Amino acid sequence: FIMYLALLGLKAKNYQMAFNYLGELIQRKYQGMVSTYILTKIIPIEYFDIIKKYASQANLDPVLILSLIKQESAFDEDIGSYAGAM
Repeated sequence: FIMYLALLGLKAKNYQMAFNYLGELIQRKYQGMVSTYILTKIIPIEYFDIIKKYASQANLDPVLILSLIKQESAFDEDIGSYAGAM
């Protein structure tokens, strides 16, 4: 059921909700988390091409950029910080 909720969150592009449920499954040591299908769901692939392009131009690892985006905004395009960062 938790996996179903995570996949619904991903489909709705509510990545923070999806990440929370996926994190719960990881903590519970759910064996299905090591499948290729689930691992590709952890990072939204719709962003990967543009991140790869700009990471290459800046000589950065695209996985580093993906990790930072996931940590800072969970891929929520409308989120901002109190200091105005976006």
